[in-house]
Amino acid sequence: MSLVELNEEQELKMLEKMEQESKWFNSIYSEIKEKFKNKYIATKDKKILVVDEDFDKLIGKLEKSGEDSRLINIQFIPSKDLMLIL
Repeated sequence: MSLVELNEEQELKMLEKMEQESKWFNSIYSEIKEKFKNKYIATKDKKILVVDEDFDKLIGKLEKSGEDSRLINIQFIPSKDLMLIL
């Protein structure tokens, strides 16, 4: 996988797209949490691309399909809801 250098405008667009993807994922979380318990989920363009219990396998599947894993939203669905106190 080659590293692509982005200019400031491209970086901003990429960050905005990732933010929208995260918002979408959060909006469907309650619907999918039981189905995908203890699994990693890779999403792009508001679609689930790959699901796997093993992070390295998920990355391998993404790369095998030609996706750049650095540009994919990857989330883990825990078996129980967690509360983070910052």
